Amino acid sequence: MTRNRWLSGSLFALAAGLAITVLLGPLVTGVVKYQVSELMLSQLKGVDFVSLIVVAPLCVVTGLLAARGHRAAPALALGPAVYVLYIVTETIVGPDYLRFPGNNERLFPLLIAMFIVASAIFIVAWNQLAPTNVGPAWRRSDRIAGAFFIALGVFLVIGRYLPGLADTMSAKPTSTDYLAGPTIYWTIALEDLGIVIPAMIAVGIGMWLGRPWVARARFAIAGWGALIPLSVVSMSATMYVDKQPSASLSSIALM
Repeated sequence: MTRNRWLSGSLFALAAGLAITVLLGPLVTGVVKYQVSELMLSQLKGVDFVSLIVVAPLCVVTGLLAARGHRAAPALALGPAVYVLYIVTETIVGPDYLRFPGNNERLFPLLIAMFIVASAIFIVAWNQLAPTNVGPAWRRSDRIAGAFFIALGVFLVIGRYLPGLADTMSAKPTSTDYLAGPTIYWTIALEDLGIVIPAMIAVGIGMWLGRPWVARARFAIAGWGALIPLSVVSMSATMYVDKQPSASLSSIALM
């Protein structure tokens, strides 16, 4: 592929946006005070850590590859784009603006700008990936990865959401995480159960069967699968460090 200065510059801008958001947030300066409970604040610190240490550098590296015209750049760009779309939605919608004090509304212009840039990166990177058939050399690895995506999707539904939904849909929910931030919980549930998990299982089936339409979609799912679970691990770790009641070493090990 030819050099793509637009994709490169957009990835650099996304890295800068992530860095600024983290620097202003509770992990570093605390200038921006999120209107969430202490438990949710611990989780936000974990997300910020991954954004600063993993995702922002990945944006920079991918931006350099795009500037040099490397063919891997569009595939790698889908991961940070999906991550930002996922996380920014929770950051904007999730806080309880009328229940807790804070000022995270001031971060909205930056967050919405990052959302727009991430959307544009996703569209451009998606269109630069050739939707070709899976070659014979990739069939074995695609079947393995496809089986993993299917298993992960089923595990998330059965292991994570069914028990949780049984509690949160009851007359008197008892889940500590849910009671600490019901809006964030339902936002994540909507993203996972309405978009990510169905797409993950569908892509997994397509990869297992060697369907050509997964040529681009698999990179988006792989990007989500690499970055979002990592942020969940970091959330569990920061909750444990902050001595939150629902935190435990076993939950960190499971994630």
